[in-house]
Amino acid sequence: MKKYRIILWIALLSVIGLTFQIHAAEKAVTVQFWHAMGGRNGDILQSLVDDFNKSQSKVNVELQFQGNYYLLQEKFMAAIAAGNPPTLIQLPIEGTGVFGPTGALADLSSYVDKDPKVNPDTFLDGLLADSKHQNKFLAIPFNRSTPLLYYNKDCFVKAGLNPNSPPATWEKLLEYSKKLTKKNKNGRVLTYGYSPIIHWWLVAPMIWSYGGEIADSATQQVLFNSQKVAFCLDFLSDMVNTYRVAKINAGAVFGAWDRTIQDFNQGRVAMYIGSSGDLAKITANFGATFVPRFEGHRNTVPNGGGSLFVAEKASKDKKDAAWEVISYFVSPAVQATWSRETGYMPVNKAALELPEMKKFYREKPNYKVAVDQLKYAHSIPSSENFLDVIKNFESAMQEIIISDTPASGVLKEAAQKLKK
Repeated sequence: MKKYRIILWIALLSVIGLTFQIHAAEKAVTVQFWHAMGGRNGDILQSLVDDFNKSQSKVNVELQFQGNYYLLQEKFMAAIAAGNPPTLIQLPIEGTGVFGPTGALADLSSYVDKDPKVNPDTFLDGLLADSKHQNKFLAIPFNRSTPLLYYNKDCFVKAGLNPNSPPATWEKLLEYSKKLTKKNKNGRVLTYGYSPIIHWWLVAPMIWSYGGEIADSATQQVLFNSQKVAFCLDFLSDMVNTYRVAKINAGAVFGAWDRTIQDFNQGRVAMYIGSSGDLAKITANFGATFVPRFEGHRNTVPNGGGSLFVAEKASKDKKDAAWEVISYFVSPAVQATWSRETGYMPVNKAALELPEMKKFYREKPNYKVAVDQLKYAHSIPSSENFLDVIKNFESAMQEIIISDTPASGVLKEAAQKLKK
């Protein structure tokens, strides 16, 4: 009898052990996903993550908001230094140049080579320009955008301007801004014609159109200390301080950006340049068009928005799991949903051919402007020191425009700080 009990216990323990093995095999791999999408866009991203988690049982994504892009990058740097970075990270596209040289980002080339659904032919032309470092795929496009000129059609009508004919040049934008700026009988400005946002990415198209540069990604040389860049920033300063037809929102960049959108929606500002990712936030009767160029010069815009990166320190199973998430997020159906809900471009070419996207673009043509503008896309000058470059550059822009200080001296001083 005792012998049979022993055999029974052995059999029972074997069953329990097998159960634990099966349970362990079925346990989902957790992918910690850091991102910078706040507000409504963050809610949409959470819904995509929820849909992914429900669609399968092998991978569980934990979405964690880290603040704006600048804060996210600072936290990612700290996590790298501490040896515990997240598995999956949404970084602005300059992340390739900033973090690529550090070795902190995983090479995704083998995944791109093996996945028939995600390869170089998957993406819209021009979107992969900022995805490689030393011929290694480090980034996969996700929430991509270009700057757009937004204009309030009701303000145009009140000013006697054609609401379907926005300014195509900076000279015309200044002319329109003078007509769009409205004051009450006491001289208080009720509506400003334009509102510049002091963010390097939104000012870069103006600088590039005039032939200037901010930095050189290959040499890491600072190039914003030039006559051409000074001309552009003095142009904006004159709109604010001399002609008084433009309003500037001071303070931290992303807070000022949000306040500018509020001003636009409430008719206090008639035009501003923002991201195509702003589209879903606009409640005014508006149009969106290409960013202006200078007369006699070319149109040009930077690639923008964010891409998905994987930490090199992640284990093989977590890297594999992260790739499953990436593959899902850039699929045509998901990209179509993401684009319609946020205004970011659908990065997958096939998404543009879906019947629902074609119908959407017919009904809301403003959402297709960024895609059409890609033919003028310009790679950003990202490098390992790029965050320091743009922080100094944006600080200089603040001083030039808000303090009404001639640009040449301020830019020279800012460039010298970066040499120390």
